[in-house]
Amino acid sequence: MGVTTGVPLQEQGVDGGYKRLYSLGCVEYSLGYPLCVRFSIRNLGRIQSADLDLRPLTVFMGPNSTNKTWVAYALYGILSGLTTSVPRHPDSSLELPDELNRALEAVVDGWMSALDKNSTDTIQLTVDRSSLPIQEPFPIEIGSEALAPFFGVSAELVAGAHASLSLDTTQIELPSRVTTTIHNGLIDSSDYLDEQGRRLHRTVYAHTGGAPKSDSLRRSLMDSLRTLVLPKNKCTLLFPAERTLIASLAANALGSSRLAKALPDFARFLATASSYAHRGNGPSSSIHLGPEIFSQILGGKVVHDKTESGAELSYLPNDSETEPVRLPLSSTASLIKSLAGLSVYLRSFANPGDVLIIDEPEMNAHPEAIAQLTELFGILVNAGVRVLVTTHSPYLVDQLSNLIEASQLSPSAQEAFSSQLWLKRQDALLKPEDVAVYSFRTDGADVVVESAFDRGDLTINWDTFSNVSNQISKNFDAILDQLHATGS
Repeated sequence: MGVTTGVPLQEQGVDGGYKRLYSLGCVEYSLGYPLCVRFSIRNLGRIQSADLDLRPLTVFMGPNSTNKTWVAYALYGILSGLTTSVPRHPDSSLELPDELNRALEAVVDGWMSALDKNSTDTIQLTVDRSSLPIQEPFPIEIGSEALAPFFGVSAELVAGAHASLSLDTTQIELPSRVTTTIHNGLIDSSDYLDEQGRRLHRTVYAHTGGAPKSDSLRRSLMDSLRTLVLPKNKCTLLFPAERTLIASLAANALGSSRLAKALPDFARFLATASSYAHRGNGPSSSIHLGPEIFSQILGGKVVHDKTESGAELSYLPNDSETEPVRLPLSSTASLIKSLAGLSVYLRSFANPGDVLIIDEPEMNAHPEAIAQLTELFGILVNAGVRVLVTTHSPYLVDQLSNLIEASQLSPSAQEAFSSQLWLKRQDALLKPEDVAVYSFRTDGADVVVESAFDRGDLTINWDTFSNVSNQISKNFDAILDQLHATGS
């Protein structure tokens, strides 16, 4: 568990005589999500009810218009509220159990009462996690009002929609105590420390004639107190399908004001990376895959070129190392454009515990590139990144089956098999317990979500693809029968 450095936030405005200037210092618990997490959906699109056990690698497959993307976006809606890095959304949109909320309110009421009676410049307040009614597994929920922006629709269109995540927090290192120190003066601040003295959170206020028990300070106390019960994750990223992004932007230009939050979030992530590249002080990944892995998939590197006003993404083909020829990203192949964001993440932002949600990674990809991407997902999972993908690709599912089956070989046989993989990496192999595959299928007007992976015999039921292949074969047989009957 590490402590980040302080990062100023924009001024939040004056409320009750205090102007919030910035927050700094946040301990990250590398939530990702533990080995198995229950994710539940109710009344979402055509899905009446679905309960999914998320694993380090989770795959959604099925026909178009079966709400796979919406389920992925709903998960993003919850996890982005538990994220400390950009892009993130306030965790206040997440719903905690009523009993726990009442207990947190009671703690804040006690703190505000102590502040009201305190005449000294500094007061220290403490609360233990064990004093709160925390149930296991710990439920984190989000309702239709908060979910709707993640789908880019009005709340009326998803009325009654609900998503929840059940976490076994015994698998996550959380503080057992929070100590809050309130400083009164021209500049007031509140510090939140865990039992080991590590700063969880700090908020600073400029005094404008109000009182330290203003509404803004109360909200800050409540929000920061939630750090005692809500696990935090440094990075949760959703990579939307490229065509979805283009179509959505085109619709927006024609007058629609709604975009699914994942789309501007993705743009903000790229803008943040470009800003870091321009200043030359960006973060670096703690997961080092080696530059040759992604350049093998893309046939080159995606890099930032500094400009007078910022930094732009460009592409450096592998065969131009001696005389570098940098192509603007807009002039590259569709696969390069669609994977540029993932390349930026791997170079500068990748850390264990991150969550990547990738909508149709096979978009614009040749089957060989799809197989390589599947191996890359295995490598990331084994490095501690949680990955969820939606897919229409039988190549992805076939290669996933190979990686699972090969994990059952002896170590020497695994090494020999890995030499036949495109990326030549033994750490691409996936243990069965690290994988979940779900099939989305229509049942009348409804969509049913079912597990498609049998961990007993290690088979993935991919009839969503094979049924189509069989029908195409039948069509061809019918043509041959007609040719034979007519003597053509």
